Amino acid sequence: MARLRDAIEAAANKWPERTIITVVDRSMSRHLEGKGEHAQAADLQEMIASSVVIEPPPGHPGRADTFLLMIASENNGLVLSNDSYKEFQHQFPWLSDEDRLYGYTFHPTLGWKFTPRFAVKFRA
Repeated sequence: MARLRDAIEAAANKWPERTIITVVDRSMSRHLEGKGEHAQAADLQEMIASSVVIEPPPGHPGRADTFLLMIASENNGLVLSNDSYKEFQHQFPWLSDEDRLYGYTFHPTLGWKFTPRFAVKFRA
């Protein structure tokens, strides 16, 4: 959870003119609890309650991926993810647009690095 908070802060510093909306899958709390990470799960619930991160509403089709892509689509947002969203490119063709999809990596000395990505083309 500390790494998630740090990533959110780094993204806000990288794009100060943008509103940062962080979407987590609804299963993340259960996953943390299942691993015995009760304090981390409680921290996540606090972040959700204070709107630092959001979860898709219950029953949302496609879970967090479609919810996050819907938000980005409606707000001309960029997506920060290491996923290429191949299966969603027909529904969200803007994924191939420049400056809409960024990957990320963390290095202990260099910090967070965000790089433009190009969506891997879907092959039917």
